[in-house]
Amino acid sequence: MLTVIESMNENWAAQKRLAKAFEAVAEKTEELNIGWQGGSTWTAISWSNELQLRWSFLDDRDNTPRYWRAFSTKEPHWGTTHSHIIQCEINSPFRGSSRQVAAAFAKDDAGHLFLIHRGNIGGGKKGIGKSLFFDRTQSKKITIRDAQGETVAVLVGALDSKRFCHQVAEFVHDVARIKDLAVKQEIQVKKQYGQEYAGEKRYDITKRVVAECDHGLVVDAMRQELEKRGLIVANDQFRDLYILSEKNKTIQGLFEFKTDNSRSSMYSAIGQLMFNALSVNQTLVAVLPEPITPKAKARLKELKINCVTYAWKNNRPQFKGLSSLFDN
Repeated sequence: MLTVIESMNENWAAQKRLAKAFEAVAEKTEELNIGWQGGSTWTAISWSNELQLRWSFLDDRDNTPRYWRAFSTKEPHWGTTHSHIIQCEINSPFRGSSRQVAAAFAKDDAGHLFLIHRGNIGGGKKGIGKSLFFDRTQSKKITIRDAQGETVAVLVGALDSKRFCHQVAEFVHDVARIKDLAVKQEIQVKKQYGQEYAGEKRYDITKRVVAECDHGLVVDAMRQELEKRGLIVANDQFRDLYILSEKNKTIQGLFEFKTDNSRSSMYSAIGQLMFNALSVNQTLVAVLPEPITPKAKARLKELKINCVTYAWKNNRPQFKGLSSLFDN
């Protein structure tokens, strides 16, 4: 189980690493105005076209002491006095583990740091908040420990990962999507693709928690690949991703994604695909990281489960075996 760090020095060091990571991916930075309910300020705002992410980092010492991290998926209005809105905040305390502040850094038994969020997404509109977030997000929820006991949170990113900024961006895009759907009153789980932010947990034989934060990145990359082929894609709380027929919206293909190729993950993928399949005519697909042994692929084939593998290139998963399924 991950434990929230409370030391001021540890939190400061983690924030310094976070800021350095985002400084490295910033493509443009400019002094601009950023606004919120009841106020605004001029500060440095950065943008990454690759991540489609805007951010501004400040410290709030006047109210609840916290590191204030404001994000948006909208590109800044460069060179203007326009006040930029905030879509998502990932704030964490200077010290302690106040649940009034939604985010925090937590560590596993080996000391690896992870950015977590308790789901308080705000928004200034009725119905947008923690309950909506946990109901609508496709994230993998985890239990964390803080000074007040155990509570549920979601993983945002692994600070040691070279894809940390991509994982944070995935989370921000997921929050933005949830808020947009709420405002438009278009929340329809079974016909709407919910972008998965990265976050999954697993345990090794020593019970040490290892957080794997690439799950949402892989799922979303697959969604994009399938939509390029003109396919209708959706997901829900129980199924990572599925393909709907254009004619009657029945499920034609079902996908299950894993971020490691251990035997237990393989068994889990097989079990989830078979349990969630609604028809023998559905195409079942296990999406697994390379390498997969020929023996494992052969066993999946015997079970009538297709295997699509992926490897990472430039922080994006590259899929193998997809064309043979859907390009005919």
